[in-house]
Amino acid sequence: AWENAKLYENIQRASEVKSDFISIASHQLRTPLSHFKWALSMLLSGEIGSLRSKKQKEMLEALYARTETMISLVGQLLDIARIETGPFPTETSPFNPTPLINAFIQEHMPLIEEKNLIFHSQIAPDLPVVRIYKEHLETILTVLLENAIRYTPSQGEITLIASSPKKNELLFMLKDTGVGIPKKQQDRIFTRFFRADNAVAAHPNGTGLGLFYAKLLVEKQGGKIWFRSEENKGTTFSVSLPV
Repeated sequence: AWENAKLYENIQRASEVKSDFISIASHQLRTPLSHFKWALSMLLSGEIGSLRSKKQKEMLEALYARTETMISLVGQLLDIARIETGPFPTETSPFNPTPLINAFIQEHMPLIEEKNLIFHSQIAPDLPVVRIYKEHLETILTVLLENAIRYTPSQGEITLIASSPKKNELLFMLKDTGVGIPKKQQDRIFTRFFRADNAVAAHPNGTGLGLFYAKLLVEKQGGKIWFRSEENKGTTFSVSLPV
């Protein structure tokens, strides 16, 4: 028993050291990356002189996109480190999720239209009041919807369903007709930094943290997240949150 307790203590300490390192490193990276992004935007806008060739602009645009990816990665690492090591906030105000969902859809419509996708929403008229941080709910939905947009080809379909099949449950389903997840890699899809082979081919600049982060938030709320997928046919993610 003493050996087991000592082993558990060492594992906990190692986890804390790892999270502290990630937090410190992320803080140190955030500021220079923000300055780098600002400098690139100045160059691209022509505010400090015009570019001489199309190739220069294309290279700067690629650097700008990679910088945004790195800033997103740093932000997610910081958030994950806080959630894993710090006390998770439990004092929340109850709210009706319907206005938040409608605003969330409108916010993402320009991206959906730019990709030339067909979007459907089925929002039940009687969604229950929930106790969850609005920012966390938005993050969970954003990860799922932006993945669906990213990995669904033009003219594909995305459907967002929000319902309450049980009295004490809020259920979200996000369906797409995208690239799907290879069967042999499905058991790793919620792993930190993992991206399926076809996802990397379709969109090389992802961080591989989105689904890990979403799962962490869902489970911290006492909920569940799962999916079913078939390669080249699409994926459906489901999130169940307790009311």
